[in-house]
Amino acid sequence: MMVKHWAVVGLLAVSQLACNQVQDMAQNPTPETPVNATEPELDTAEDRSDYREMDLSQFIEGNQLDQMEDQLNPRSLMGVILSRPVSLEGRAEETVMIDYGGPPPSEIAVVKHTMIGLPDDSVNSMRYRIEMTWDPQNPDEDWQVVWVGQQFRCQQGRGQQDWGSDSCI
Repeated sequence: MMVKHWAVVGLLAVSQLACNQVQDMAQNPTPETPVNATEPELDTAEDRSDYREMDLSQFIEGNQLDQMEDQLNPRSLMGVILSRPVSLEGRAEETVMIDYGGPPPSEIAVVKHTMIGLPDDSVNSMRYRIEMTWDPQNPDEDWQVVWVGQQFRCQQGRGQQDWGSDSCI
């Protein structure tokens, strides 16, 4: 019985350590923070087609991006997304991926934030597509969020089972 107790205590300690490391990476991204830069070029028009466009100013204000003077870039946005206090109830997976579309210096980045297994009667999963631009000719300038869209996957019997822009019922 004592062995089981210590095994549970050990597993809890390891999971807490892992959570702390993920939170630290989100708040302090480094050049080693993993990103996806394998695609040669981003086709924004085609990739936007299955997303519902969101109000850009509401997204910026809601995430307090307008207060990030001289600090906004794709990695700092990833940190903002992952450091938000959210309920993990029912959540099976949450990922944030940055796609720069090619080797540096890239003028565009797409940040995709995916949440799977939401505790909602209608919506099972939600994905955001956040497009950012930057001018490599003016490296002192911040990245700008230029477009935001979202997709949904619905619970069984509540709408689309694949990613799409239609609301779940």
